Amino acid sequence: MKKLVSLLICLTLLFLSGCTTTQNSDGSNQSLSADPVPLDTPVAEATPTPTPEPTPIVIPEPVSYTGSGDDVISITPPEGVYVFRISGNTDSRHFAVKGYDATGNSTELFVNTTEPYSGITLDPSQSTSTLEVSAEGAWIIELVSILEMPTISEGQTVTGAGDSVLLVSSYGTTATISGNNSSAHFAVKSYGTSRDNLMVNTTDPYEGTVMIKGDPLILTVDCEDEWSITF
Repeated sequence: MKKLVSLLICLTLLFLSGCTTTQNSDGSNQSLSADPVPLDTPVAEATPTPTPEPTPIVIPEPVSYTGSGDDVISITPPEGVYVFRISGNTDSRHFAVKGYDATGNSTELFVNTTEPYSGITLDPSQSTSTLEVSAEGAWIIELVSILEMPTISEGQTVTGAGDSVLLVSSYGTTATISGNNSSAHFAVKSYGTSRDNLMVNTTDPYEGTVMIKGDPLILTVDCEDEWSITF
């Protein structure tokens, strides 16, 4: 988790402020001439110092893996914080994607369903190195920079469907959340600089207002149908 927090702090600085370069003058003083300067000598105009252009943020290309049926794959994530964009199980069989770190310990169960699946999930530890796929048909797994995710800010309503990840650009004190009309599992969790916060966790249709805690930078939504979040 410490790795994710440090990455999130760097990400926030890049995402909200951008990278800029600064330029200092040489600080040298012009020496005075011993000879008097004629009054009619034209005064040279000072050359304005150009404002440095911000360094553009380069978003790495997604890393894609495709296959069919059961498989175990070693992954090479893109630079920076990334998410998993997964789709598969068009025949409505069992479909699961589970992660393991370099020592073989489980990280996250990213997908576990008997329905056709298309969604985006997060590994909070950012330590997954191997994926175990259980499937009976074709699937696609993409490792995508989190900078490609939609954003949410104070006073804004964001709607979606299915598992999703949002970047938080600004926030107030409360979040109004609704979703899960199908009475499946519905969870909304924030990851922040000071703490994580499980804002909603239910298997019933949900509509309510909750506190925003922990200086959130990322929101994850675990949902099988439509949802709405307003900061």
